[in-house]
Amino acid sequence: MKSLLTILVFSSLLLFSANIQAAKKDSSKTAQKENIAKFMATKLQQKILLSDGQVSQVETIITSYLALKVKTDKDTEKTLEKVEELLDKRQKAKYSIIKDDWWSYLAKHLNN
Repeated sequence: MKSLLTILVFSSLLLFSANIQAAKKDSSKTAQKENIAKFMATKLQQKILLSDGQVSQVETIITSYLALKVKTDKDTEKTLEKVEELLDKRQKAKYSIIKDDWWSYLAKHLNN
């Protein structure tokens, strides 16, 4: 009886520990995605002079893209279109020049 109780307590502790580790891993991935989104938005801000509001919106758009489990070419196109919709004429001209390089950073980090 005592050994059965010990086994139950030990099993419960292992299960609890596994749940904590899984939660930490999920929160770490979320934080990493948020950091990538912030970096991407800041990088774009430096290149084409985004306002603070635009930076915030770009972060949101990229975070939403990163949250997708499967990212198709159509998802990528939609995301890039959403970003472009935020821009004025002058920003769009600059964006069209740097878009591929800017987006390649994200693709590089998604493959790691």
